[in-house]
Amino acid sequence: MEVLGRLAGGVAHDFNNMLMVLGGCSELLERALPGESPARIYLDQIQRTTEKATAITKQLLTFSRKQVVELRAIDLHKALTESEFMLPRLLGSDIELTFCHEATQSWILSDPSQLEQVVANLAINARDAMTSGGRLTISTRNADSLPDDAAANSGQGAARWVILEVADTGTGIDEKTRAHIFEPFFTTKPGSKGTGLGLATVYGIVKQNHGHIRVDSVLGLGTRFQLYFPATDPAPSVSSVVKPAEIEVESGGDATILVVDDEAALRVAVVQVLRSSGYRVLEAQSAPDALDIAQRHSGHVDILLTDIVMPHLRGTELARRIVNVHPEVQVIYMSGYADGFHESQVPENAIFLQKPFRFATLLEQLKLVRRRH
Repeated sequence: MEVLGRLAGGVAHDFNNMLMVLGGCSELLERALPGESPARIYLDQIQRTTEKATAITKQLLTFSRKQVVELRAIDLHKALTESEFMLPRLLGSDIELTFCHEATQSWILSDPSQLEQVVANLAINARDAMTSGGRLTISTRNADSLPDDAAANSGQGAARWVILEVADTGTGIDEKTRAHIFEPFFTTKPGSKGTGLGLATVYGIVKQNHGHIRVDSVLGLGTRFQLYFPATDPAPSVSSVVKPAEIEVESGGDATILVVDDEAALRVAVVQVLRSSGYRVLEAQSAPDALDIAQRHSGHVDILLTDIVMPHLRGTELARRIVNVHPEVQVIYMSGYADGFHESQVPENAIFLQKPFRFATLLEQLKLVRRRH
């Protein structure tokens, strides 16, 4: 699992770089096309597909990520919507997937990445139980109390519950097997197809969220998992957040930016959008190249925009060395890895951008850096 996690993280990193190029070039094309151009229909499709691919890489990073669990208020319906991109690929074309959101109160305390893992594990189990195809239904509803068979300490006496139900039309589970399904390493699958950790993980996550899980199954008719989560108040909305597409870009003025990334296509796209926005740009294909440019440059380097994971030298160490040459430089890190940014390793006031990001988002961050500099 450790090796597989590392592989997934590496694949996601490479795909995030490619998606940055696709998304960035589509932004540049959007700028260049007349508003009435019929080609905008195709451009819109490219952008939508890029966003879906971004969601898939996010799922890969979730799988590979090692992080402390952070319970916070999340909208279950929104979380399920974000999972819709990945689930059809997990299930295959012979399984019909249906979502039914009936819960009027859908906010729970959970960790988003863990919730995605729960849904994925239950979906995979359902797929394996429907060898000849079938139907998987994921639904939500509310309840005022737990079922009678719930543990006495579940939910700490919550007044209202959000139920996530995952039901399939598979082979079902007999009573003897049902008594063991949440035990670690218990599996009815062949050794090459199951570790016995999927449902044990689901059980652990639900309990960690102060919830309750129950299973109903009939042989030959299917299985239904019901996950009870204590309802919580919605997270406060932030009306001041500006969507990337709405950002008004200011001129780069006299600012000089050193761009460092070993992915050539991505670097070229970033440099082009920065220059078209009025910035003076220095371009480096590696950390040693960036150090050489920084040492030879006679003027100021106002901003360092660098990838973190690169050959020879990580972006964090590169920033430390460039600060010695240009003490006033402001640093913006970017990375396709979910765990590439550690605040304790970077200069004060550094900014981090998770690839793939929109160029409009980068320009907005640059605007903020220049205002505080």
